[in-house]
Amino acid sequence: MLEGRTGRLRYVNAGHNTQVLFTDGLGEAEDEAGEPFGMERLEALLKVHRAGDLPGLFARVDEAVRGHRGRLEPADDATILGLRVAGPGIGGQTA
Repeated sequence: MLEGRTGRLRYVNAGHNTQVLFTDGLGEAEDEAGEPFGMERLEALLKVHRAGDLPGLFARVDEAVRGHRGRLEPADDATILGLRVAGPGIGGQTA
């Protein structure tokens, strides 16, 4: 998450070769009682599903955030971006 006030970038390392970046709309998504989804919950979700493919990881995050919001429409944008590096020594192959 990029903090606009400080310019600091917070991210979760979802694995040794995977980086996940996301906007604050995911962690700040509120349920009907006004409770945010929360960074801790988001980080735990990313860590639990880090070994799977990125589309599956993103689908699980989307499902969890939507489930948390319930019938509420999103109050902010929610974007997630992942990068997985493959190469010698980290599970990939080179040509």
